[in-house]
Amino acid sequence: MTYKLLSLKEESQPVCEACHSPLTVKHILVEWYSAARQRYFGVNTLKDVFENVALRNIIAYVKDINFYSRI
Repeated sequence: MTYKLLSLKEESQPVCEACHSPLTVKHILVEWYSAARQRYFGVNTLKDVFENVALRNIIAYVKDINFYSRI
């Protein structure tokens, strides 16, 4: 799957190709079910991600799901 991330330009909101939800930071880090996400962190809110998950785990997860090169 390929994803287009949010842009600062006036463009329509990108959607997740897997579930057709708006593609947001929250969707990628909290809502999108991924076995990879469960390996790196198992929190349920965006606040928990940024308060309780080591930055290296967030970055490793984003790399593992092939989003790192798109941000």
